Amino acid sequence: MRVSLALAVLFTIGGVAQAIPFWAHEDTRRRDGLMAIGDRHLGDAKRTAAAIAGSRGAMPDLVRDYLAEQSRAALGAFERALDVGPETADLHYRAFLAAVLLAESHEGAMTGYRESYEAVVRHVEGVRRLQPLDSREDELAIQAGIAYSKLGGLGGPTADGYFEKGIREYEHFRSIDGSQLYADSLAQSYSNEAELLMAVGRLDEALSYYRTSIELYPIEPLGYFGLAVAYDRNGEWSKAVETMLQASEHGTGVEKLKERGVFFVPNGDIFYYYGLFHQVRGEAATAAMEYTRFLERCTDTKYAARARDHLAELRQSGAPR
Repeated sequence: MRVSLALAVLFTIGGVAQAIPFWAHEDTRRRDGLMAIGDRHLGDAKRTAAAIAGSRGAMPDLVRDYLAEQSRAALGAFERALDVGPETADLHYRAFLAAVLLAESHEGAMTGYRESYEAVVRHVEGVRRLQPLDSREDELAIQAGIAYSKLGGLGGPTADGYFEKGIREYEHFRSIDGSQLYADSLAQSYSNEAELLMAVGRLDEALSYYRTSIELYPIEPLGYFGLAVAYDRNGEWSKAVETMLQASEHGTGVEKLKERGVFFVPNGDIFYYYGLFHQVRGEAATAAMEYTRFLERCTDTKYAARARDHLAELRQSGAPR
């Protein structure tokens, strides 16, 4: 048993030393007890996440459900501790970690996990408010960017606002760590941001950032796929075809789009990628099926008209005029 004995703290008021009676100190035992519960669940969640990351095949849903359960329990304990108070930057950071693991327990942006994305950004803001010069700011920025991407990916009237916040977080991330990042990480940050720029209709910037991503790390196929789609949506069909063919030649090609950890915003945008991939290959029936899926799932997309144009083309000659 550890017993803390702090009977009095001396401080000076008007030059006179005053003693604070023991009963005036904040009792943090309840908060600390909740934090200890959160730490236990967080430890279990981290070990489960490490096992998932280290596995080569698909992880059973039961394991992912356990990760979600432990992460949610940790987040709940830390947030109850924050309610009890006093709040600290470190406690917000622990809640942030639990929220990130909960958000990552299942692939993509899912409506049922909205609260985890909201919790990530809420606790990022908590750390920044209490400790503006936190040494973990790069981690906070990249995870906030991902969380805002997923919130926007859920659609609705606030989607573009979330995407714009995600764009700012990626810019902030590179302003902190840009000169120290490995080429693949820096390229990924540009590619991720390009996807958000495309989602809000800023195609010229998206094209520029996708090209930067490819220049930094040319062996990664995701940059080529994104650039091909951006070219197509910008009406540059010949460039879209050329870039899509390049994408198929790098890494695992189109299989890369299905890999763990790869998600698309808005939700359902992946079907546009598939549609364009098959259209370029001359597989009209499959391309038409994928574009139709895209339109069914992305009801408020800015690129519905382009997808409908492709469907009309596929019914005729199979290639844009």
